[in-house]
Amino acid sequence: MMKPNLDKNQHSVYTLTYHLVLVTKYRRQVITSKIYFRLKEIFKNIGKLYNIELQESNYETDHIHFQFKAKPDTVLLKLHQLL
Repeated sequence: MMKPNLDKNQHSVYTLTYHLVLVTKYRRQVITSKIYFRLKEIFKNIGKLYNIELQESNYETDHIHFQFKAKPDTVLLKLHQLL
C-alpha cells in the first residue's frame, strides 16, 4: 500500500488537493491546445505567488481541469479572482 504524500508545518500534517474545472460559457467548443497551454502557463505563474503546486491538468474543447495542491493558509478566493 502506498503512503500518501503528506505536507507538514509546525503543528500539523496535511494534504490539500483541489480540483478546479473552468467551463466556457454555454459550453462552446472554443478551447484549443494553444489556449490550454497558455492558461496552464498562467496558472503556474499565479501558483508561484500563492504556493500552489499544479499536479495535473487536461482539457476538452469546452472545459479545462486543474488538480493542484495548496497550503492551509492559501486564500483560494484570490486565486479564483486572478484567473
